[in-house]
Amino acid sequence: MLAKSSVCFLVVLFLCLSPAFSIDSTFGTSWGKSVEPIRLGVKVAKNPPATTDEIFVYIENESKDQLAILNLGYIIGNGISAFYSSLRMRAVNVQGESRVFQYAPPLAAVAGRRDPMIIPLMGGAMYASRLDLKRFIEDATGQQFSSLPSGRYRVVISLEATPVSKNEVNGAFDVALLKFWVGLLQTGEVEITVE
Repeated sequence: MLAKSSVCFLVVLFLCLSPAFSIDSTFGTSWGKSVEPIRLGVKVAKNPPATTDEIFVYIENESKDQLAILNLGYIIGNGISAFYSSLRMRAVNVQGESRVFQYAPPLAAVAGRRDPMIIPLMGGAMYASRLDLKRFIEDATGQQFSSLPSGRYRVVISLEATPVSKNEVNGAFDVALLKFWVGLLQTGEVEITVE
């Protein structure tokens, strides 16, 4: 016979490992309009281990059985690191002034091989990223979003998925023949406070 503490431990372990438990992580997400069948969402990170200097970005395939293949950026080091190439943030301050920031990789330049960051999303699947707000850089000034003057900002994230060209596949030309989902996605609006 199992002791009560053993049963409680097994129930807690089951809940932690259950797929339904992790679905709640998207609660509070601000979703944008679906561009069939894909939608983009953003949520301000507030729970450990995330800090208030982070956001979660979700890409979801809302179809039941349609595969969507997305090219979202590039991979370097034969799979060591991956980076979005067209993730942007529009931030509007309380005076209504708008600024646009590009999500930038931590490297200034890439030497060597660069492969496309291809994400296959089966029907009902979701791709999630936890992103550091310090990596959003304004092209015109080089300023980080997190170094803006203190205050509240209304923020929308956009992401453009593009096809893969034969020039990007480093000899694996069959990859360029895949049917890529192409489009511009946008999240709903969230408020972020810069301190």
